[in-house]
Amino acid sequence: MTGWVAIGLSAAALEAAGPPAGEVEGRYLVVGQADAGLFAIEDMCSHAACRFSTDGEIDGGVAICNCHGSEFDLFTGEVLAPPAREAIRVFQVNESSGEVKVRL
Repeated sequence: MTGWVAIGLSAAALEAAGPPAGEVEGRYLVVGQADAGLFAIEDMCSHAACRFSTDGEIDGGVAICNCHGSEFDLFTGEVLAPPAREAIRVFQVNESSGEVKVRL
């Protein structure tokens, strides 16, 4: 792990704009605010490598890949609906001094 990295947005900005996707120190992530709090996931479905940022959506606490319908828990990465069999990578995220940070 690299450590905590600021993404340049506040939690309020994430809530207002929706989850942005982008590269953070070489990793493609989707970071956002869900009902249960802040989340950060790798921007790639474990089933067919589709990106959540272009081929998916966030619904409550679930990341949905629209390529084939796989669903994942945003906070654990656990597969909730097939065809995916492997969890997605999740990252710790917090807000400190008004800035959202992800632990890589």
